[in-house]
This record gives sequence, C-alpha cells and structure tokens, in this order.
Amino acid sequence: MLIDGFIIMVIGMGTVFLFLTVMIFMMQTVSRFFKPLPAEFSAETAVLDNCEVSHDEEIAVAIAAARAFAERKNS
Repeated sequence: MLIDGFIIMVIGMGTVFLFLTVMIFMMQTVSRFFKPLPAEFSAETAVLDNCEVSHDEEIAVAIAAARAFAERKNS
C-alpha cells in the first residue's frame, strides 16, 4: 500500500513537472512572435500624455465612506 502511494505521488509530480515545462516552453515560443510595442505606440503612454486628471475628489469620497462605515460599526 505504501509503494502504491509512492507510485501515485511520483506520477503526479512527474505530470506537474511535465506540464510546467511545456507551459514555459510555449510561453517563450509565443513571446518571440509577440514583441512588446515601442513606447510611442503604447496606449498607456498616449492616455497618460493626453489627460491630466486629478482623483482627489474620488479619494475624498472613499475616505468619507470608510469613516462613516467605521463610525456606524462602532456605535
């Protein structure tokens, strides 16, 4: 019975190792096809350059809601 458990353990660990090895190989292969875009084409850079939004009001509302919740919980 102990030998059977050991065999199942080795098969399971081998399966996980094989899966992770194949996954890493596939990720490296796919990364060769999809190179990152240069910074001037990045959507994130374009959004950050074109907007100057302040989130102070949203932060103030979140803080006020947290305080109100804490006060309601304590009373």
